[in-house]
Amino acid sequence: MKKSILLFAFVTFSLFSCSSSDDNNSSIDTTQLVGTWLLESAKLDGDEVGSSDEARFTSNGRAFYTYYNFGTNGQDIIENADYSLNGNTITVTYDDADPGNETDTFQILELTSTKLKVKSTDDEGTLIETYTK
Repeated sequence: MKKSILLFAFVTFSLFSCSSSDDNNSSIDTTQLVGTWLLESAKLDGDEVGSSDEARFTSNGRAFYTYYNFGTNGQDIIENADYSLNGNTITVTYDDADPGNETDTFQILELTSTKLKVKSTDDEGTLIETYTK
């Protein structure tokens, strides 16, 4: 379910591979990740995908995702997860996930007190998501 939801805009942070140059972004202050982020835009392989999502990261390593009006009957879907940070990489492990979709990884492209931009890649393409606080 997680990968399906991500495609429409943010479903899940998909697995990506980053080069060594991606790991050298020392300007990222990951302490700014904590808080509630609203999805501003999502582009899959450069094409805008619509969505109304929210991601909340806590200081104790928990993440909560809300996908508004995404359920079969228009209900909100909420997913909970643990997350960890390593440089500019966020690894998310979901509490309840379909087999094979338990863990996703984001590359932080930009993180400020009001903007979070992440990239993920899987077999469906590259997703760039921009969130605001």
